[in-house]
Amino acid sequence: MLDALLTPLSPSPSTSLAPPAPLLGLGSGASLFGASFTAAAPAPLPAAASPSPPRPATGLIPVPAAPPPGAASSPRSSVGLLPVPPPAVLSHPPTGAFAVVPAAPASAAQTSTAPAPRSSSAAAPESGALPSPAPTGSPAPAPSEGVGVEPAARIAPKGDTSPGQLGAILKETRKALKNRLLYSHIEDHGEDQLLAIYGRLVRFLQAAGEISLRVEVSSFVWNDVEVFIDDGHDINFGYSLYRAGVRLVSLRPALVWEEFLAFWTLIASDLGEPHEEDLLTRLWRQGFDNIHWVAQLKLDDDEFDIEVQDFLDGTLTEAVQRFSPDQLREAWGAELTALASSFAQQAAAQGVLADDQRAVSAEQTRAERTLVLAGVAKTLLEITQLKAFAEAEEYFAEAFEQLAIAMLAERDAATLGALAEQAHALLQQPAGPVQDAAVKMGINGFVRALTSPKNIPQLRALLDDPQTALPPREFAALVRLLSAEGAPLLLTFLDGKLTHEPRSIVLRVLANASAEQAVHIARRMRNADERLALELLGVVSSLQVPRRVMLCEPALMNTSRLVRRTALETMVRCMDDPAAPQMLGRHLGRLADIDERIELIGAIARFDSDESARTFAQRLQQPELEARELTALWRGLLTAESPTAHAVVTRAAAEPTRGLLGSAKDETRKAALVEVLGEHADVRSARVLASITQDENLSSRALVKRAQDLLGALKARLGRTGGA
Repeated sequence: MLDALLTPLSPSPSTSLAPPAPLLGLGSGASLFGASFTAAAPAPLPAAASPSPPRPATGLIPVPAAPPPGAASSPRSSVGLLPVPPPAVLSHPPTGAFAVVPAAPASAAQTSTAPAPRSSSAAAPESGALPSPAPTGSPAPAPSEGVGVEPAARIAPKGDTSPGQLGAILKETRKALKNRLLYSHIEDHGEDQLLAIYGRLVRFLQAAGEISLRVEVSSFVWNDVEVFIDDGHDINFGYSLYRAGVRLVSLRPALVWEEFLAFWTLIASDLGEPHEEDLLTRLWRQGFDNIHWVAQLKLDDDEFDIEVQDFLDGTLTEAVQRFSPDQLREAWGAELTALASSFAQQAAAQGVLADDQRAVSAEQTRAERTLVLAGVAKTLLEITQLKAFAEAEEYFAEAFEQLAIAMLAERDAATLGALAEQAHALLQQPAGPVQDAAVKMGINGFVRALTSPKNIPQLRALLDDPQTALPPREFAALVRLLSAEGAPLLLTFLDGKLTHEPRSIVLRVLANASAEQAVHIARRMRNADERLALELLGVVSSLQVPRRVMLCEPALMNTSRLVRRTALETMVRCMDDPAAPQMLGRHLGRLADIDERIELIGAIARFDSDESARTFAQRLQQPELEARELTALWRGLLTAESPTAHAVVTRAAAEPTRGLLGSAKDETRKAALVEVLGEHADVRSARVLASITQDENLSSRALVKRAQDLLGALKARLGRTGGA
């Protein structure tokens, strides 16, 4: 099991009061993994060492006050009262792997007014018990600044907060405790000296804030500075805690006198005298509110159970708030890896897959339980920085899959969005072990459920319904999460009834698709409705991938003329792609509308390359072309300034009755060429016209006459411009 104690947050009234062996300590609070804990309860304390009764809910701690003027000076001449915040009264012992201390109200130290009872006997050092209360008397006069300590409410948060100052306070504490324990048979011996030291420590904490001490074998370290070293004799603070497994100790500014005295007395009395209970158990019995500790983890896989809500809200949340991931890694070490794996396994088996009401309250849905699991997983990842989550990965993925199914079934849009946002936060971690583990843990299982064919319609209906639609921020987080699965899943969102803003979110994510994912976007355009096809064309035009013109090709086969025209315009914008003319030429024979074919020819001509000329030449070899298309083809060919275009036209002039001009009887092709040649005032055009006028096989005298007229006009223009 877990042989250390982190005290619980919210104890259950129904829990047994018999404490098992303590597990991991952070103070006092609520049970965590208690359901299957089987350790035997420790033996009761001897009568002399039994703990004192619970402190009153509100009370005042005795503080020596300054003597009246003229009175004999004595540390015992009068008693002042120091306000004390009400302590947390434990209703059950620690029963699990971790426990956490609840924070005392910040205002408690200043609002408590009832007088506290005065002890009539000294506490037993070996038990750490506080003086037993006596009947309450009349309120004492207001505290003064005599030999004791100032009231907590009047201590100004100023002064020296250096490591040296803290070290001096700890050394004086050890010295004063040694003196107190040496003369423990004398009632209240050394209490005034300890009160003064307590006052200095409180002032230090109020100025420096909560401090975390790292416990070494024989020393304390604060902010990477060794502030206290055991002298190897008598009282060894560091070694006592280290031997008990404590690795971190946190002190809060609200520290009260009782806690100060009990904590250090228990540590000081741990050496040299036998005790029936270990130090952690005795510390736990005190119920500290302002002192927290973290002890080493010891896992027993044979006895492991969980309470998910307590684990998240009680232990890890509190620990992470008080200690850095580096500190927790140092304190817990490699045991956290085993804890994460065991936790994931039990969570999948009991907290999610089975309807186990031990894990959470009956009011929580399965989706909420798994959302808790996601939070635990995130915290574990932050602490452990696992490079390999192999054992836990399978269980987490299965848990996330069950979560997705539960949310889809319950139409729980809020939980869906919250999980998506949380998973996205995981993905925003710096590249490394945390991000890798998050991707494996969350996305694999979550997307596995969403991509199931039976769940896609449910998910789409959930997002389309105004009653369950996600807010834009949550929807964006979900889309970014699912983008890791690829474009096909995101495209399913666009088939529904998403409003403008959610659609824009999906399209923006798709605009960052890789070349591999862009292929799926292109294929979707062929059968998409007009709106979606135009949206996807906009996405394709913004992609930073090679051969974008190929991605537009499926849109040329869309049933919408507007989509096809837009695709042409998009392809023309991809002028840097040499394959564009040939690809466009393949669609000339597929378009039934003559106007669209002419538009396509014009688009090809704009590339002005050898590839364009070859595309036109190949098309001109096709039989039975309409006159308008022939004219457009010839115009594109003669306009091109490439070597290939020049060679094609020259060959046509040399062989007027074969090749591109067709057979001797094919006058439609020649008529189209004649009209286009008349538009060009160059020698090449004149030569082709001359060849046509000399063709004895032409039966149309009108065509010959038209060619002769154009040739004469062309020669006249060439003569005026100096052409040969």
